Amino acid sequence: MSCERVMRHVLILFLLLVSVPTACAASEAARLNRQGVEALERGEHKAAIAAFAAALRAEPTDATIRHNLAIAYNNYGIALLEKDQFTEAVAALRKAIEIEPHDKEFLGNLARAYNSRGVALIEAKSYQAAENTLLEAIRYDPREAVFRRNLAAAMVCHGQALYERHDTGKAFYKLREALRYDPQNAVALRLLGEVCYAQQQLGWALYYLRAARAADPESAAELDERINQLEAEAAVEGGFEQQDAGAFDIRYDGSLEDFDLDALRANLSDAYYGIGGRLGYYPQRRVVVLVYSPEDFARIRSVPEWVAGLYDGKIRVPASKEMKSEAMKRLIRHEYTHALVSELSKDRCAVWFNEGLAKYMEYHDSEDGMPTPVLKRRFRAETLIPFAEMQGEFIKIEGHEKVALAYEQSYTIMKYIVDTYGLWKVMQVLRRYAEGEDTATILDREFHTTPALFERDWLRFLRFELD
Repeated sequence: MSCERVMRHVLILFLLLVSVPTACAASEAARLNRQGVEALERGEHKAAIAAFAAALRAEPTDATIRHNLAIAYNNYGIALLEKDQFTEAVAALRKAIEIEPHDKEFLGNLARAYNSRGVALIEAKSYQAAENTLLEAIRYDPREAVFRRNLAAAMVCHGQALYERHDTGKAFYKLREALRYDPQNAVALRLLGEVCYAQQQLGWALYYLRAARAADPESAAELDERINQLEAEAAVEGGFEQQDAGAFDIRYDGSLEDFDLDALRANLSDAYYGIGGRLGYYPQRRVVVLVYSPEDFARIRSVPEWVAGLYDGKIRVPASKEMKSEAMKRLIRHEYTHALVSELSKDRCAVWFNEGLAKYMEYHDSEDGMPTPVLKRRFRAETLIPFAEMQGEFIKIEGHEKVALAYEQSYTIMKYIVDTYGLWKVMQVLRRYAEGEDTATILDREFHTTPALFERDWLRFLRFELD
């Protein structure tokens, strides 16, 4: 974002030559006035202000001296602003306006000062402070479009931060407010589409995404792909029935025969209290849960056949005759864990850690834990997946055996972390991912090790576990 430069107020020297009527006072006032002009030309703002102020006391009715004092305060304010001394700069600029309250250039400079400060606060990610500051810029110069666009930009950044924290309610209102100041802000419109999508308001999501496409034709191809995806989902999910279940917003096809709503609610409650209790964390939002026919589930997400369920911001599962089965209970635990990891890590968690924790929580009350037949065989053959290769998306792994191995390895890595350090360390790692740290940095700061040494210690743990 480009920052508007503060414009200097031009000192008009010929105004300083106006004579003063009273001889004695005029002589002293003229001397002090000349002294002030000379100081200002040398860039000695404080000395200039002192001289002009003394001149005005000697000749209180002289309009030229009064204007020169206002100019001195104005130029001093601009000089302070260039040194990033914002508070002092605004105080000086306000003094100029107190002296000349209707001078458009002085008012404009104060507005530009607030604008410059607001842009700096956006860059520092202090979005609420930026909004407050830019509102002041608009108050002093309501006609300047740049200030309004900058205020909208601050609100969009704020709205995006709220959205990333999954606080979609506050994000929605912040983004709508941004459109008051910049109605064609394509980023705000697009984010509003995603916020409404997260809230399962597919009609409104499509409305805002189409508006974003109209406002930003250069992004048409990318937005068309997203719009087409939502249209496909809306065609299936538009007629879904809704069931509020505390922390969950359940949507399902009411015509499904192989669906037991009570069983789903029981499994969600098991996940909410069981996993939340172990991690000491409960989501700050309602999690959307979508139940499809098996055919619609496969068609909507185009997932590999081995995918039994999915979390992509919403929990998606196919209906099954076995809704009360242990397998379905584990599936809900798995996907719900992904929802917590998404929120705790701001969607920045490494895949191996995310999947490992989901598998660990899936089997958390099982005495024997997760079965690991592929891992045992591959461990003996020394053909495990290297830790360095465990960073990509598992859904893109080809081959059933390698997919199974990736999940089993992730599970045992998580078991190693929990058995060695405890679940509190898991929460620390998720917070570090949320702060944008990478895996190598987190291993260094939390475990005082390197990826290679971490892999070595996990393999030692694994050897002991498999004996």
